[in-house]
Amino acid sequence: MNHLAIGSIEGVSTICLGGGSYGSQISEAAAARLLDAFAEAGGTFVDTAHIYGAWDKTGLAGGCGNSEVAIGRWMKARNCRDRMIIGTKGGHPDFNTGETCMTREGIRRHLHESLDHLQTDYIDIYWFHRDDRAIPVADILGWMQEPVAQGLIRVLGCSNWRTGRIAEARAVAAAQGLPLIEASQISWSLAQDNHPLVTNKFGEQVSMDDATWEFHRRTQLPQVAYNGQAGGFFALYDGYDEKALQSPDFPRPGVIRKYGNELTWQRRRLAQALAKKKGCTANHIALAWMLHQPFPTFPIIGPGSVEHLTDSLRALSIALSPAEAEMLRAGTEDDGAMICASRGRM
Repeated sequence: MNHLAIGSIEGVSTICLGGGSYGSQISEAAAARLLDAFAEAGGTFVDTAHIYGAWDKTGLAGGCGNSEVAIGRWMKARNCRDRMIIGTKGGHPDFNTGETCMTREGIRRHLHESLDHLQTDYIDIYWFHRDDRAIPVADILGWMQEPVAQGLIRVLGCSNWRTGRIAEARAVAAAQGLPLIEASQISWSLAQDNHPLVTNKFGEQVSMDDATWEFHRRTQLPQVAYNGQAGGFFALYDGYDEKALQSPDFPRPGVIRKYGNELTWQRRRLAQALAKKKGCTANHIALAWMLHQPFPTFPIIGPGSVEHLTDSLRALSIALSPAEAEMLRAGTEDDGAMICASRGRM
């Protein structure tokens, strides 16, 4: 497992384990097995959120906090809190009503409830789960000044924020001595999202586009990418041809509505060609590509079993040349890159 830094935190595994379904669709026992296997492989970085589990009132915590409680119980049972880097998120609108929680009182409540769920006295990376662009960034950062000073939060991040707001927040923090946003979290994978900005009752959801990629390349701001495996697009559907994927009978048409476009198809073809020559799968290539970016990148994976986790971690051993990585990003075959790939470098 490779490790990088996010802000002042060293030793952050470049693969992040997503715990969104823990204590809900994934039982506490199954979550513990996944966490055990991840930690044994050198994984340190786990992603969760206050809102995760809100859809399952029969879950471990009866809704909000299902995931956090499962992770907190595991850390206590293994006595490993000091070895793990936990990122959790607050400020998501109420799951049932859509009412905003991006207020000083709302996000402070989420923070303290998350601390209780996780059975810890600090959060390594605390993410603003959504943005409210009607609120000045100085106010939002100011809400967290006291918790950061108290040591309840080590590093601040933002999830689903536009790059303009991130740049503004970082400039305001530097000018006014407020907590600095040290990382961003948006939807990103080798599959290109058809809609980089989606608005619903829960606010905006942001996906990677060319301008955002260039922002991260220029600023070197770490990106912790959710949907890092595109909902199984490369893993589950490797055996389907493009005609079958676009058929009305395809069992998960939502995946194709989200990612079905010519750039994704081109990237898929190239990933399959590279996989054949490197002796792996297109899913391994897609995840390896995330780890070969010109800025710190931490893809979040959400395997449902230890077997799937172990398979995904094979991507760590796959080397891509700069030419191969750029070929996949552009979705255009590069003869030199393909010649290198044909030599089977791993």
